[in-house]
Amino acid sequence: MLARTLSLLLGAFMALSAVPAAAEDLGRMQAQFGNVIYQLYCVACHGQGGKGDGPAAAALATRPADLTTLANRNGGIFPVERVTAAIDGRVEVVGHINLAMPPWGRLFAHEFEAFPEGTILEALIARRIAHIVAFLQTLQEE
Repeated sequence: MLARTLSLLLGAFMALSAVPAAAEDLGRMQAQFGNVIYQLYCVACHGQGGKGDGPAAAALATRPADLTTLANRNGGIFPVERVTAAIDGRVEVVGHINLAMPPWGRLFAHEFEAFPEGTILEALIARRIAHIVAFLQTLQEE
């Protein structure tokens, strides 16, 4: 019994010691998924490197934001909640006239039409936006 308990405790300790590495791997995977989504939806305006120099940027009334300076413009801290709200459409992005930046949360909802309204749909949209935000964090300049 004691050997089994010690074995279980050792296994739990080893599993817990792997949590930081697993969390780091999860963060990298989220950023990779976010990069794929960014390439599909954001590159045209914000550009490959997030500088606001995408191929469609010149045609817009207001130049897209330089996404590489979000943390610098917020005292060195990446503004996760503000960026999330800007992407999902809960807040209007200053300078974006006539939906220059679409409310992606509503647009993503159309892609998930097969799912019923409610928790699952909201979770899928939130996850997609979280991936984009994770990717944007990797673009931040020092």
